[in-house]
Amino acid sequence: MDAELTFQKDLKLIALHIVCPFSAMQTEIPEGFNRLKSRLGEIHNRLDHTQIIGFYPQSSDSPDMDNCHYYLGVEVANNDVVPEDLMSITILSGQYVSYMHKGSLESFGAAYATVNSYIEDHGFFNNLSRHVLEVKNINNDLHNRLKEDNEITLMIPVNSN
Repeated sequence: MDAELTFQKDLKLIALHIVCPFSAMQTEIPEGFNRLKSRLGEIHNRLDHTQIIGFYPQSSDSPDMDNCHYYLGVEVANNDVVPEDLMSITILSGQYVSYMHKGSLESFGAAYATVNSYIEDHGFFNNLSRHVLEVKNINNDLHNRLKEDNEITLMIPVNSN
């Protein structure tokens, strides 16, 4: 599958916020993924039971530049009820370049290369004020970085000229 330009509607999410050193991401994100999965029964009005959406800000005013701020969430019809230790966030609609990665997490960097090439080749610009989305199949095994049947759709926000 090739990268493509898509329009993403507003996403209302209930999410877990992970803060960790960048060096710990490969451990902390899979643990957060499993922690969120174990709490899905507490989250009401879920819209898609097949995915967990990972997302992160590309730029920040935060002075905490030494740590990764990564979120894992599920889309909900409304985010009126937020379970303890989780948060509510709405990601506003916009244009993204997306690419479906199927394979090991070790090769996921190639998805970024594919999307970034599409952005450059088509005259778009990465919208750094918005979140990058990584839509993960709920059955992924993020602890096994070599597992070949992981599915993640990478979505990088863009602006046109």
